Amino acid sequence: KDGKCVWDVSASAIGRALFSGGRSIDDLALSSDASTGDGVTATHLLADAHMVPFLWKIDGYDELSRFIREKMGATPGEDFFEFPYDWRLDNRISAQRLQSAALNWLEKRRRQHADARLVLIGHSMGGLVARYFLGVLEGWRHTRMLIALGTPYRGSVKAFDFLANGLRKKLGPVKLLDLGRLIHSLPSVHQLLPIYPCAGETEDRLQGLEEIDRKEIGELDIGRARAGIAFHREIERAVEENRKDPDYGYRILPVVGTYQPTFQSALLTVDGIKPLLGYKGQTMLGGDGTVPRLSATPIELSKAKVETFVACPHASLQNFDPVRVQMRAALEDVDISELKAVAGEAISLDMQDAFAADDAV
Repeated sequence: KDGKCVWDVSASAIGRALFSGGRSIDDLALSSDASTGDGVTATHLLADAHMVPFLWKIDGYDELSRFIREKMGATPGEDFFEFPYDWRLDNRISAQRLQSAALNWLEKRRRQHADARLVLIGHSMGGLVARYFLGVLEGWRHTRMLIALGTPYRGSVKAFDFLANGLRKKLGPVKLLDLGRLIHSLPSVHQLLPIYPCAGETEDRLQGLEEIDRKEIGELDIGRARAGIAFHREIERAVEENRKDPDYGYRILPVVGTYQPTFQSALLTVDGIKPLLGYKGQTMLGGDGTVPRLSATPIELSKAKVETFVACPHASLQNFDPVRVQMRAALEDVDISELKAVAGEAISLDMQDAFAADDAV
C-alpha cells in the first residue's frame, strides 16, 4: 500500500504482530471501501511459511510452484500463472479478478494452441474463489480441471468459533492478540462460515446459521452470517443451472485432509459457542484441523467418491508429497483409480502456536 509492504512473512513482521498485541495485523481491517481493499494490492503469492498466530498457518507456495515448473514442465508466463489475491475481500471480487486474468492468459495461449483450456489449483479459500469463477461466472466453459486442496465447500466451524467467540489470545498475563475488529470487517471470513446444520443448544438438535432466530451469536452478527452463506448458495444455484447445459463439465479433484482433530459442530451458549470435535455423536469424522472432512467435497459430488484423502493438516496440503502425486497423475490424464496415495500411518499434532518461555509444552 502506497509503495510499502503491509503483509509479509518476515521475522520482523511476525515479531511486530506478537509484540504489538496484534495491532500491526489489525491495521489490515477493511473500512467501508471493501471493494478495493483500501488501496492495498496483492503483488505475489506468499513464499514459505506464513501465519496469523492462532488464526491460520500456511506453509507457503514456493515449493508447489517449483514442483509445477520442474515436474510438470510448465513455463511461467506461457502455460503457468500464479494468481495473488487479497484474502480479505469478498470472494466474488477475487473471482471477478481471476476471470479477467485467466481469460486474458487463455486468449494469448490459444494463439498457438487453439484447444487450450484452464487447469485451476486452489488451496483453501482459493478453491472458493475458483468455484465462483467456474460456476457463477461460467468459467467452466474454458476449464478442464479444478484441483481443490482443503477447500471449505460447506464452511468451517473454526471460522464460526472466531467470529462468535472473538479472537483474543494470551500467554500467561500477557495479551498477545486481539483481532476481533479485523476478522469482523472481512467479508471473506464470513464466507467461511458453515452452511450445514452445525449449531444448537444440544448436540442432537442442530440448525443452520440461516435458521437460528437470533440477531447475534456472541460477537457474530447473524445478518452478516447470512450474507456470507449467501455466497455459497449463489454457487449452488449456478452449478444446478449449469448442469442442465449438455456441454457442461469439468473435472474436480478434491483433496481432503483427514485424521486431524477438527471442529464439526457447536453448542450455543449465552456468550457465544462451544465448538465440538464431534457431529451428532459421531467423533471419527475428523478433517484437516481447519476444514471438516464433510466440508471438503463439492456438494454435487457428495456421493461420487472422487476424493483423495490424506492424513495431513490444512496448512501443509499443497506441500505434501502424496498430494503432489495425485496432482501430477491427474494432469497426465492417466487412470488414477488405484493410485490414491495416503501416508503409511496417520499421525496428528494438536498444540498451541506459541508458549511463554517458562511454560511446559
